[in-house]
This record gives sequence, structure tokens and C-alpha cells, in this order.
Amino acid sequence: MADEEGRAQGTTWEAVDQWLKGGAADDRPPPALEFLPADYLREHPRTPRPTAIVGILRVGDLAIISGSFDTFKSTLALEMVHSLTSGDPFLGRFRVNQRLRMGLLQSEIDPGSYDERLETVGAGPDLVVCSDMTFTFDKLTSLARAVDDYQLDGFVLDPIGDMWPAFARGGEAFSENLKTHVGPLLRALKLFRKTIILVHHDPKASQGVRNRASGSAALLNAPDTRIFLDRNDPLVSVSVRSRLQSPIGQFDMQFRDRRLRFSTFD
Repeated sequence: MADEEGRAQGTTWEAVDQWLKGGAADDRPPPALEFLPADYLREHPRTPRPTAIVGILRVGDLAIISGSFDTFKSTLALEMVHSLTSGDPFLGRFRVNQRLRMGLLQSEIDPGSYDERLETVGAGPDLVVCSDMTFTFDKLTSLARAVDDYQLDGFVLDPIGDMWPAFARGGEAFSENLKTHVGPLLRALKLFRKTIILVHHDPKASQGVRNRASGSAALLNAPDTRIFLDRNDPLVSVSVRSRLQSPIGQFDMQFRDRRLRFSTFD
């Protein structure tokens, strides 16, 4: 499980609730800025967050999986959390260095059909799933309580677009709602080393635009890791960018026997 270094006193829910209200969990005033000399840091290096999936994800990352319609985004997210919870190599290729207990909230796929997907990957007890077909952004703060209730190291939100209101402007969600509702909660949970994976439908991808996702540039600027999918049967091209580790870069995968697998297809 992920380490708890840096976690505030009390439960995650209490600390996040106070953080969102603008105060510390124990109401202490914020500390003054502290600068450390570079030579001190050389002698006392701080431990980086551990790698979860080599070349893909660190523990405590905020990651986003984006792509256009039917590019296996939800399937890839399920494969990722299966590997994180089981220790099986991601896509049959990439080593898992640290197992996590993950929650997956999906509001797009029929629950019965999603259960069939869970059976296909052989999901175990360290993966818990909520298929709430009416999930909206006004329920986001309940995720912090679920982190404690289910002792989660992280979770998937699939799709993040459902957490904006139903109204849109030209087919795009209002970016202001990300800034005022989604963004603050995600930043708060990151303080507690929670690994967060967002799945985001990107209609612009089908028009050849790969440097943004619909609705907000802030969403793309926030992640530590971005995974972009582009489907061109029989292959799906995957591009991984990461702020915190040397990313695996670009590779192809295939959908075989109802599973996504790394591909060496010529």
C-alpha cells in the first residue's frame, strides 16, 4: 500500500474537508516559508514518491487518460487498476513496483456489462467498484469519505466529463466548474499521496488536436502523467508523458481476447 508520509492528523475526510474550507485540519496557522540550502539537500536528500508502474505512473500521481470516442479509454483504466491492485504487469509488459488498493467510480457503462469486464480481468478484493450512473460533480466531496471508509490508496473517475453540469457551450463543458469544484478536491487529495486516474473523452482528438482535452486547458496542465490514445485498427497508439519519471513514450497495444495487451505487431 502507498506510504502515509505527509498525511495530516485525523482522517482523510476531515483533513480534506478543512483544506477545502481554507484551513488546516487542526486549525493551526499555515507555516512560514522554509528554504533549505542546496548542500543540506545533497546530504539529506528527500525521498521521491515511489514508482507504481515503471515508466507510466508514480504513487500519488494525478493521471489523465484521454482520447476520442471508442479508443479503449475505460478498458485501459480498468487494466491499469487491475495491475495496481494485483501486481500483474500492466498490459502484460510494464512492471508494477508497488501495489495499491484502488476504487473505481464509473458512470458511463451499464453496470452489468461492467461486471463482465471485471470478470474478464479477474479483479480481486483490492479493487472496489461503484457504478453510479447519476454521479455528478456535486458529489465529489463524498470521495474523500470513501477513501477512509474503504481504506483506498487512490481511485479512478470515469468519465470526468460527467462531473460537470449537463449544460455545455458548443459541446464543451464549462472550464470554470473544473476550477471551482473538481480541481480543489483533486489538489487536496494529492496532499495525502492518493493516486488519482481521470478518464476524459476528448472530441477534439478526432479532429487531429492532441494537445488539449475538451472544456479546460487547466485539466491538461494539472496531471503528473498524461496518457493519450489514438485508435487505428488493429492497433491503438499510446503516448505517455510524465513530469516525475522518464516516461515510456509511445507504443502500440491491441485488444485481444477481451484484454488490452502491449503489441509488437509489424
